[in-house]
Amino acid sequence: AVRMTSGSSSEYTPALSPDLGTLLFQSNRSGNWQIYSMPAQGGDWRQLTNNSADNYHPHFSPDGDTVVFSSNMDGNRELYSMTKEGQALRQLTNNDYTDYYPSYSPDGQWIVYQSNRDNEGGVYVMRADGSNDRMVIDTAAREYFPVFSPDGQTIVFDSDQAGSQDIYTIPWTGGTPRQLTTSSARDANAVYSPDGRWIVFESSRSGNYEIYAMRTDGTDLQNLTNNSAADQLPFVSSDGQSLLFQSDRDGSIDIFRQSFMP
Repeated sequence: AVRMTSGSSSEYTPALSPDLGTLLFQSNRSGNWQIYSMPAQGGDWRQLTNNSADNYHPHFSPDGDTVVFSSNMDGNRELYSMTKEGQALRQLTNNDYTDYYPSYSPDGQWIVYQSNRDNEGGVYVMRADGSNDRMVIDTAAREYFPVFSPDGQTIVFDSDQAGSQDIYTIPWTGGTPRQLTTSSARDANAVYSPDGRWIVFESSRSGNYEIYAMRTDGTDLQNLTNNSAADQLPFVSSDGQSLLFQSDRDGSIDIFRQSFMP
C-alpha cells in the first residue's frame, strides 16, 4: 500500500474523484476537522472548508463537480454541498437532529445519509437539493453508513439489529433488509465496487480492523489488507482498480492506496 497523506495530523474518509485525479478527505491539521483535496498523484493540499466547526465525510457527485459533506456549523450536524473548489456552500438539511455520512446515487439525483431523527440511527434519502426527504429504514436498532449500489437500486448499510454490527442491503425504495454478515465482530462502512460484484467493508473479526471484500450475496469473503494496524473506511475508485482506506500503520492516521484485487 502507498501512503497518500503524511504528517502528524489525522486524515480520514478518503474519496477519489470520478476522473481519478483528486483525493478528497477530512483532516484535523488546522485544529478542527476541515475538508481538503489534493492531486491523487501527490501535491499541495487545498482547504475546501474554513470555519470554526467540524466538517466530515466528504463525497463527490458522480460528475465530480460537487462535494456533499456533514458539518456542525449551525450547532448540530447537518448536510451541506459545495463545489469541488469549496465555493457555493448550500445547506441541504435543517433540523434538530444529527444528519451525517452522505453520498450520492449513481445518477446524482439523490443523496443517501444516516440520521438519528427517529431512533439512534436510520437510513434516509433526499433529492440532491435537499427536497423529497424520506426514510428508507429506521428501526429501534442503529442503521449506519448507507451507500447506493452502482445500479442505484440497492443501499448497503450496517446495523446492529441482530446484536452485533453487520452488513445489510435493502431496496432503495424501502422494504425488507437482507443480512449479509453474521460475525460477532463489528462489520461496518461498506461500499460497492463500481461493477457491482463486490461489497467492500471494514471488520474487526481478525482482532483488529481490516478491509474485506465479499460477493453481494455475502459469499467469498476475502481479507484485502491483512496488516497489524487498523485499516478502515474503504473506498473503491471509479475504474475499480484502486482501494483507498485510512490506516494508522505509520503512527498517525493517513490515507493509503493499494490495488483492488479481490
